[in-house]
Amino acid sequence: MVFNLIKTNLSIQFLVLLILSSVFGSYLPEIVIRFFYTISLIIRDILFFLLPMITFCCLFSCFSNIKNNNTIKIMGFLLVIVFASNYFSTILAFIIGSCIFIEFNKDNFGILKDIGELLPLWEFKITPWVANDVALLVGLGLGYLSSFSRVSFLIKIHNQSGKLVTWFLTKLFVPILSLFALGFILKIQCSNTFISSMHSYISLMGVIALTYAFYILFLFAIAANFNFKSWVFYLKNVVPVMFTALSTMSSLITMPVTLRAAEKNTNNENFMRLVIPATVNVHTIGLAIGIPLIALTILTDFGHAHPSFMAYSKFALFFVLAQFAIAAVPGSGILIMVPLLEKYLGFTSEMSALIVALYILFDPIETVANTLGNSAFAIILHNLTTRLKVPLLT
Repeated sequence: MVFNLIKTNLSIQFLVLLILSSVFGSYLPEIVIRFFYTISLIIRDILFFLLPMITFCCLFSCFSNIKNNNTIKIMGFLLVIVFASNYFSTILAFIIGSCIFIEFNKDNFGILKDIGELLPLWEFKITPWVANDVALLVGLGLGYLSSFSRVSFLIKIHNQSGKLVTWFLTKLFVPILSLFALGFILKIQCSNTFISSMHSYISLMGVIALTYAFYILFLFAIAANFNFKSWVFYLKNVVPVMFTALSTMSSLITMPVTLRAAEKNTNNENFMRLVIPATVNVHTIGLAIGIPLIALTILTDFGHAHPSFMAYSKFALFFVLAQFAIAAVPGSGILIMVPLLEKYLGFTSEMSALIVALYILFDPIETVANTLGNSAFAIILHNLTTRLKVPLLT
C-alpha cells in the first residue's frame, strides 16, 4: 500500500527523493553523482527542445475550442478577467516577496551556490528550435484565428495537438520527473549546505500557505459584499472543494465538486456550468502566487540580486500568458514556467531543479488555493455581470 502511494503520488515521490538525497547523497561516489547529473542534463535538454511545441499545442487547443461569434465574445470577456486576476496575483507575490519574505530570509542570502566543478560524464547539447515565449504568442494567435476560421490545416492541428500533448505528459514526462530532478539535487547536496537551507523553505511554505489563506478569505469577503453571514455561507459550501482538491491534487478532477459548490453559492446553474469548466485550468491564483514566491526565495538563497519591478513585470506578463498553456497533468505547470524563470529571472539548472522539487511538494496546497480561488472568482464574476447587466449568457 505504501509503495503504491509513493508510485502514484508525485509529492510523496519528491519528499522521499529529498530525504534520501539529504541522508545518503554525501556517501555516493562522485562517478555516481556525475552519472545522475548527466541523465538530468539530457532529460532537461530534451524537455526544453520539445517544450515550445507543447506550449504551442496547449494554447492552440485551448483557444481554438472557441467556435461561434457569441462564444468568442463570452470567452474573450472571461479570458480578459482571468488574465487580470492572475496578473494581480503574480504582482501580489512580488510585493510579498519584496516586503516580507526577502527581509525575513536575509540571513540565508547566498547560502546555496552553483557547484560549477561537477562535470557531466558526457555532453549532450540540443538547442530549442524556437524560444518558448515565441511559441506561446504564436499558439495564442493561431488558436484565436482558428476560432474564427474553418481552415483545414488548423482543424487538423486542433484535432491532434491536445491528444499529443496529453500523451507525452502522462506517459513520458510525469514518469521521469523525479529522475530529472535527482541529478541536480545531488549536485546541490555536494555543497554541504543543502540540509541547512531546508529551514528557509519550510518557512517559505508557511508564508505561501498564509498568503493563500488571507487572499482567498478576502476574495470570498468581496464575493459576499463584506456581509459576514454570506461570507460564512460561501465558505461552508466550499469545504468539500478544499478536501477534494487536497486529496486529488487536480483542479480538473475536483471540478464536479467545485461546480456543485458554485451552484449553491449563486443559485445559477447555467452560469456556473459555463464559467467553472472554462476557467478551471487557466485561473490558477495558487500557481500565480506560489511559483514567484518560491522563485524569489531561491534567487536569494543562491546569492542572486532581487529583480527590479520592471524586470519582474516583463516576466509576469509571459508568466500569466503561459498559464493558459498548462495541461491538466501534475507537474506540467512548472514545466511550462522553467524556461521563463531561466530567461527573465536568471535561473540556473540547479535552481530550476530545486523549484521543480519544491513546487511538486507543495502541489496539494496549491491545488486547494486554485480551486478555492476559482470558486470565489466565479461568485464575484456572477455578481459583477448581474450588477452591470452584462449578457454573459444569452
